[in-house]
Amino acid sequence: MDRPSVADVSVQLHGAPVRVQATALAIARYTRSTSFFQPCSVLPESVANDFSIWRNIQREYAEELLGQAECDGSGRPLDYANLEPFATMDQGLADGQIRVYCLGLTLDALTLAGDLLTVAVFEPELYDSLFGGHVDRNDEGAIPARAVPFESNTIRALRESGQLSPGATAAIYLTWLHRASLLFSSL
Repeated sequence: MDRPSVADVSVQLHGAPVRVQATALAIARYTRSTSFFQPCSVLPESVANDFSIWRNIQREYAEELLGQAECDGSGRPLDYANLEPFATMDQGLADGQIRVYCLGLTLDALTLAGDLLTVAVFEPELYDSLFGGHVDRNDEGAIPARAVPFESNTIRALRESGQLSPGATAAIYLTWLHRASLLFSSL
């Protein structure tokens, strides 16, 4: 059985067009989910701090969009309160500039791996300040992720492309299905 993973969809609120970015789902080519649910370090002081869905999502943004080193359990504990982009993301979550929702849980029938489906909704200024200078490559290779309009035809094309994992496809579909509640709830 494969390790459980987290599939996260990012949504930027840009007023009238809303944009969606399947961040580490990498819209064009990746077929795996966003990330394995694992600590950055296996040292005891890190395990308690890292076993958080929010921390896992944050690390994946840092790795996939900013090119930071992969957190695979072999590193040192992270000081989230004093290290970017984590401190700014924590503040954004506290201030309501980032809203994270759980969309559900899927189980891949072939591998029996579970995917926790989440969506992160960002206010545009915060998203741009955090990830405006995102990288095109990281330790894993090219990053084909890109922002696309959050419209029915784009969502349908992504779902039907066959290039996304079942978890990523479900996360994008559920984000679209629940868009009124997710995108336009009061901050």
